[in-house]
Order: sequence, then C-alpha cells, then structure tokens
Amino acid sequence: RVSSERAQMADGACEYDPKKEGGGEKETKQVAPPGLAPSEKDRLRKAMTKMSLENEVWLRDNKELHQLLKGFMDKVLREQPEDLQQFAVKYFVHGQTQAQS
Repeated sequence: RVSSERAQMADGACEYDPKKEGGGEKETKQVAPPGLAPSEKDRLRKAMTKMSLENEVWLRDNKELHQLLKGFMDKVLREQPEDLQQFAVKYFVHGQTQAQS
C-alpha cells in the first residue's frame, strides 16, 4: 500500500518523508525537469512511484544486499581508507578481507 504522502506530487516535485511513516532519514527531493506539461508530470510521477515500489519489493526479497553493504560500511568505518574507491575495488572485486588503502 502506498501512502498518499509517498505518491504526492506538487508542481512536478516528488518528495517522500519516511519519518512520517516511521522510517529513517528523509530522501532527497526529486524535481521534474522544467517545462513539462501537467500530463507529462503525472506520467513521470506514476513512473517514479512504480519504480520506487518495484525497488522496495526487490530490496525486501534480497536482504543479502543489506548485509553486504553493512559489512562494507563497517570495514570502511574501522579502517577509514584514504582512497575509498580503491578500497571498495579491493573489498568487492578482489574479496580481500584485509583491504589496504
């Protein structure tokens, strides 16, 4: 079920505040490109809502992504690498448990 706040669109702007639904941090405001006709804004809003819901379902069904990212974030915060991009390559591509920056 999608709340009216989640799907609300005001003059081309789509904003979702999960705090109002008991969630975490506020998402970045997404604004439709200027010059869109009202029908185009409506189509964009519907597409964005559909994509958001599909992504939410996928994330719920694939909980291992949360664990994978949590493990990476824990390692980043422990080691605080100078070169985050290189650290990420070593962590994800090379599977190094002791990634060095």
